[in-house]
Amino acid sequence: MVFYREHLPMDYLLPAVMTAYDQAPSEVNRTLACAALISIGTPTAIAYLHDNGTRRQEQLARVELIRVLQDQQAHVNRF
Repeated sequence: MVFYREHLPMDYLLPAVMTAYDQAPSEVNRTLACAALISIGTPTAIAYLHDNGTRRQEQLARVELIRVLQDQQAHVNRF
């Protein structure tokens, strides 16, 4: 989402990600859904996260998102 935001229908994806967050079977799944909400980054996504998540979840999601982005950047830099 971070790299191809202009090509993805964020309004279409948001309800699915919110449902994934609400119905996450584990903390890992909830953290990944939280990272997706952060990546979507619309005011609605961030408001939903603040209303439904915890600061700890958001911090874990941001750390995971940074790790993924660093891995992708390292992969791109190899070429």
